[in-house]
Amino acid sequence: MALVITLSPIVWVVLLSLKNPAQVQQPNVIVPQVTFQNYDALSSGNFFRYLLNSVGVSSATAVLVMLLSMIGSYSLSRFNTGGRTMVLWVVSNFFAPPVAFLLPIFLTFSFLGLVNTYWGLILVYVGINLPICVWLTKGFLDAIPKYYEEAAFTEGASMLQSLTRVLMPMMKPAMSATAALAFFFSWTDFTLASILTSGSISTWPVGTELYATIFRIEYGPLAAAVVLGLIPSLALVVYIQRYLVTGLTFGAVKG
Repeated sequence: MALVITLSPIVWVVLLSLKNPAQVQQPNVIVPQVTFQNYDALSSGNFFRYLLNSVGVSSATAVLVMLLSMIGSYSLSRFNTGGRTMVLWVVSNFFAPPVAFLLPIFLTFSFLGLVNTYWGLILVYVGINLPICVWLTKGFLDAIPKYYEEAAFTEGASMLQSLTRVLMPMMKPAMSATAALAFFFSWTDFTLASILTSGSISTWPVGTELYATIFRIEYGPLAAAVVLGLIPSLALVVYIQRYLVTGLTFGAVKG
Protein backbone atom coordinates (compact mmCIF):
# COMPACT_ATOMS: atom_id res chain seq x y z
CA MET A 1 0.00 0.00 0.00
CA ALA A 2 2.81 2.39 0.89
CA LEU A 3 4.47 1.63 -2.46
CA VAL A 4 1.26 2.46 -4.32
CA ILE A 5 0.86 5.76 -2.47
CA THR A 6 4.48 6.66 -3.17
CA LEU A 7 4.52 5.74 -6.86
CA SER A 8 1.05 6.99 -7.83
CA PRO A 9 2.06 10.66 -8.28
CA ILE A 10 5.09 9.65 -10.34
CA VAL A 11 3.03 7.39 -12.60
CA TRP A 12 0.40 10.11 -12.99
CA VAL A 13 3.01 12.70 -14.04
CA VAL A 14 4.62 10.28 -16.51
CA LEU A 15 1.25 9.50 -18.13
CA LEU A 16 0.39 13.21 -18.24
CA SER A 17 3.66 13.96 -20.01
CA LEU A 18 2.75 11.43 -22.73
CA LYS A 19 -0.65 12.99 -23.52
CA ASN A 20 -1.33 15.33 -26.41
CA PRO A 21 -2.83 18.80 -25.62
CA ALA A 22 -6.38 17.57 -26.20
CA GLN A 23 -5.99 14.60 -23.84
CA VAL A 24 -4.42 16.78 -21.13
CA GLN A 25 -7.79 18.51 -20.74
CA GLN A 26 -9.53 15.14 -20.38
CA PRO A 27 -8.79 13.71 -16.92
CA ASN A 28 -10.86 10.62 -17.69
CA VAL A 29 -8.21 9.54 -20.21
CA ILE A 30 -5.95 7.44 -18.01
CA VAL A 31 -3.90 5.59 -20.64
CA PRO A 32 -3.09 8.11 -23.38
CA GLN A 33 -2.19 7.69 -27.00
CA VAL A 34 1.53 8.02 -26.46
CA THR A 35 3.12 11.14 -27.92
CA PHE A 36 6.43 12.84 -27.17
CA GLN A 37 5.46 16.30 -28.34
CA ASN A 38 5.55 17.62 -24.78
CA TYR A 39 9.21 16.62 -24.57
CA ASP A 40 9.87 18.18 -27.97
CA ALA A 41 8.34 21.43 -26.68
CA LEU A 42 11.07 21.67 -24.04
CA SER A 43 13.76 22.06 -26.70
CA SER A 44 12.31 25.39 -27.84
CA GLY A 45 13.36 27.14 -24.62
CA ASN A 46 16.31 27.01 -22.23
CA PHE A 47 15.04 24.09 -20.18
CA PHE A 48 17.94 21.77 -21.00
CA ARG A 49 20.35 24.55 -20.03
CA TYR A 50 18.60 24.74 -16.66
CA LEU A 51 18.85 20.97 -16.33
CA LEU A 52 22.60 21.06 -16.97
CA ASN A 53 22.95 23.89 -14.47
CA SER A 54 21.30 21.71 -11.82
CA VAL A 55 23.60 18.81 -12.64
CA GLY A 56 26.70 20.98 -12.27
CA VAL A 57 25.61 22.83 -9.13
CA SER A 58 24.28 19.72 -7.36
CA SER A 59 27.35 17.63 -8.25
CA ALA A 60 29.78 20.31 -7.08
CA THR A 61 27.79 20.74 -3.86
CA ALA A 62 27.80 16.98 -3.21
CA VAL A 63 31.56 16.68 -3.69
CA LEU A 64 32.40 19.68 -1.51
CA VAL A 65 30.00 18.64 1.25
CA MET A 66 31.38 15.10 1.21
CA LEU A 67 35.00 16.27 1.58
CA LEU A 68 34.30 18.98 4.16
CA SER A 69 32.08 16.61 6.17
CA MET A 70 34.92 14.12 6.32
CA ILE A 71 37.35 16.75 7.61
CA GLY A 72 34.88 18.26 10.09
CA SER A 73 33.71 14.92 11.46
CA TYR A 74 37.32 13.75 11.87
CA SER A 75 38.05 16.78 14.02
CA LEU A 76 34.93 16.27 16.15
CA SER A 77 35.30 12.51 16.49
CA ARG A 78 39.02 12.10 17.06
CA PHE A 79 39.90 15.37 18.83
CA ASN A 80 36.54 16.25 20.40
CA THR A 81 36.85 19.78 19.04
CA GLY A 82 34.56 22.10 20.97
CA GLY A 83 33.20 19.25 23.09
CA ARG A 84 29.58 18.17 23.08
CA THR A 85 28.48 21.81 22.76
CA MET A 86 30.06 22.02 19.33
CA VAL A 87 28.26 18.87 18.17
CA LEU A 88 24.90 20.19 19.36
CA TRP A 89 25.56 23.55 17.71
CA VAL A 90 26.42 21.86 14.41
CA VAL A 91 23.22 19.81 14.47
CA SER A 92 21.03 22.74 15.54
CA ASN A 93 22.09 24.74 12.48
CA PHE A 94 20.39 22.22 10.23
CA PHE A 95 16.98 22.73 11.83
CA ALA A 96 16.87 26.45 11.04
CA PRO A 97 14.80 26.94 7.85
CA PRO A 98 16.94 28.24 4.95
CA VAL A 99 14.41 31.00 4.26
CA ALA A 100 15.34 32.53 7.65
CA PHE A 101 18.80 33.33 6.24
CA LEU A 102 17.58 34.43 2.83
CA LEU A 103 17.74 38.20 3.36
CA PRO A 104 21.23 38.34 4.94
CA ILE A 105 22.52 35.88 2.33
CA PHE A 106 21.11 37.96 -0.52
CA LEU A 107 22.52 41.23 0.87
CA THR A 108 25.94 39.69 1.54
CA PHE A 109 26.12 38.02 -1.86
CA SER A 110 25.00 41.22 -3.58
CA PHE A 111 27.91 43.06 -1.92
CA LEU A 112 30.35 40.30 -2.93
CA GLY A 113 29.00 40.00 -6.48
CA LEU A 114 27.92 36.39 -6.01
CA VAL A 115 24.24 36.83 -6.89
CA ASN A 116 23.30 35.09 -10.14
CA THR A 117 26.49 33.03 -10.18
CA TYR A 118 27.03 29.28 -9.98
CA TRP A 119 29.54 29.54 -7.16
CA GLY A 120 27.23 31.71 -5.10
CA LEU A 121 24.51 29.07 -5.24
CA ILE A 122 26.99 26.29 -4.52
CA LEU A 123 28.32 28.09 -1.43
CA VAL A 124 24.80 28.50 -0.06
CA TYR A 125 23.97 24.84 -0.62
CA VAL A 126 27.23 23.71 0.98
CA GLY A 127 26.60 25.86 4.05
CA ILE A 128 23.07 24.55 4.49
CA ASN A 129 23.90 20.87 4.02
CA LEU A 130 27.19 20.75 5.87
CA PRO A 131 25.89 20.63 9.50
CA ILE A 132 23.70 17.54 9.16
CA CYS A 133 26.26 15.82 6.91
CA VAL A 134 29.04 16.42 9.45
CA TRP A 135 26.83 14.90 12.15
CA LEU A 136 26.03 11.83 10.05
CA THR A 137 29.67 11.30 9.10
CA LYS A 138 30.78 11.72 12.72
CA GLY A 139 28.37 8.99 13.81
CA PHE A 140 29.93 6.60 11.33
CA LEU A 141 33.49 7.60 12.22
CA ASP A 142 32.81 7.06 15.93
CA ALA A 143 32.03 3.43 15.12
CA ILE A 144 35.48 2.82 13.58
CA PRO A 145 38.05 1.72 16.19
CA LYS A 146 41.05 3.99 16.59
CA TYR A 147 43.55 1.13 16.39
CA TYR A 148 43.36 1.25 12.58
CA GLU A 149 44.85 4.75 12.66
CA GLU A 150 47.29 3.80 15.41
CA ALA A 151 48.57 0.96 13.24
CA ALA A 152 49.02 3.39 10.36
CA PHE A 153 50.91 5.82 12.61
CA THR A 154 53.15 2.98 13.74
CA GLU A 155 54.04 2.32 10.10
CA GLY A 156 55.06 5.96 9.70
CA ALA A 157 51.90 7.34 8.10
CA SER A 158 51.00 10.97 8.66
CA MET A 159 47.58 12.11 9.89
CA LEU A 160 46.58 13.04 6.34
CA GLN A 161 47.69 9.66 5.00
CA SER A 162 45.78 7.90 7.78
CA LEU A 163 42.66 9.86 6.88
CA THR A 164 42.87 9.37 3.11
CA ARG A 165 44.28 5.83 2.90
CA VAL A 166 42.81 4.14 5.97
CA LEU A 167 39.60 5.86 7.07
CA MET A 168 38.14 7.14 3.81
CA PRO A 169 38.03 3.70 2.11
CA MET A 170 36.22 2.37 5.18
CA MET A 171 33.76 5.26 5.14
CA LYS A 172 32.34 4.86 1.64
CA PRO A 173 28.79 4.30 2.98
CA ALA A 174 28.85 7.49 5.06
CA MET A 175 30.45 9.52 2.29
CA SER A 176 27.87 8.25 -0.19
CA ALA A 177 25.03 9.11 2.18
CA THR A 178 26.25 12.66 2.75
CA ALA A 179 26.87 13.21 -0.97
CA ALA A 180 23.39 11.93 -1.80
CA LEU A 181 21.68 14.13 0.79
CA ALA A 182 23.53 17.22 -0.44
CA PHE A 183 22.75 16.37 -4.05
CA PHE A 184 19.03 15.83 -3.42
CA PHE A 185 18.64 19.08 -1.49
CA SER A 186 20.46 21.07 -4.16
CA TRP A 187 18.58 19.34 -6.96
CA THR A 188 15.11 20.01 -5.59
CA ASP A 189 15.61 23.46 -4.05
CA PHE A 190 13.39 26.15 -5.54
CA THR A 191 13.28 28.98 -3.00
CA LEU A 192 16.98 29.81 -2.81
CA ALA A 193 17.58 29.23 -6.51
CA SER A 194 14.69 31.48 -7.54
CA ILE A 195 16.03 34.35 -5.41
CA LEU A 196 19.77 34.01 -6.06
CA THR A 197 19.68 33.15 -9.78
CA SER A 198 17.87 34.24 -12.90
CA GLY A 199 18.05 33.85 -16.66
CA SER A 200 20.57 31.34 -18.02
CA ILE A 201 21.99 30.65 -14.52
CA SER A 202 18.67 29.25 -13.24
CA THR A 203 18.33 25.61 -12.22
CA TRP A 204 15.81 22.90 -13.09
CA PRO A 205 13.16 23.70 -10.41
CA VAL A 206 13.15 27.36 -11.48
CA GLY A 207 12.97 26.35 -15.14
CA THR A 208 9.80 24.34 -14.59
CA GLU A 209 8.11 27.48 -13.27
CA LEU A 210 8.19 28.96 -16.78
CA TYR A 211 5.43 26.55 -17.81
CA ALA A 212 3.09 27.74 -15.02
CA THR A 213 2.26 31.45 -15.26
CA ILE A 214 -0.64 33.56 -14.01
CA PHE A 215 -2.07 33.50 -17.52
CA ARG A 216 -1.68 29.85 -18.47
CA ILE A 217 -0.42 26.51 -17.19
CA GLU A 218 1.08 24.23 -19.83
CA TYR A 219 0.43 20.93 -18.11
CA GLY A 220 1.99 18.73 -20.78
CA PRO A 221 5.42 20.41 -20.98
CA LEU A 222 5.36 20.96 -17.21
CA ALA A 223 4.87 17.24 -16.62
CA ALA A 224 7.60 16.42 -19.14
CA ALA A 225 9.98 18.80 -17.37
CA VAL A 226 9.25 17.13 -14.03
CA VAL A 227 9.85 13.66 -15.46
CA LEU A 228 13.21 14.65 -16.93
CA GLY A 229 14.16 16.21 -13.62
CA LEU A 230 13.38 13.00 -11.75
CA ILE A 231 15.70 10.84 -13.85
CA PRO A 232 19.10 11.95 -12.42
CA SER A 233 17.97 11.68 -8.80
CA LEU A 234 16.41 8.25 -9.35
CA ALA A 235 19.54 7.05 -11.13
CA LEU A 236 21.68 8.23 -8.21
CA VAL A 237 19.48 6.40 -5.70
CA VAL A 238 19.73 3.15 -7.65
CA TYR A 239 23.51 3.48 -7.93
CA ILE A 240 24.32 4.19 -4.27
CA GLN A 241 21.39 2.60 -2.42
CA ARG A 242 23.55 -0.09 -0.79
CA TYR A 243 25.85 2.60 0.63
CA LEU A 244 23.02 4.98 1.45
CA VAL A 245 21.17 2.67 3.84
CA THR A 246 24.33 1.74 5.74
CA GLY A 247 25.53 5.31 6.00
CA LEU A 248 22.24 6.68 7.29
CA THR A 249 21.89 3.82 9.77
CA PHE A 250 25.30 4.45 11.32
CA GLY A 251 24.69 8.19 11.43
CA ALA A 252 21.34 7.79 13.16
CA VAL A 253 22.52 5.26 15.73
CA LYS A 254 25.94 6.56 16.68
CA GLY A 255 25.43 10.35 16.37
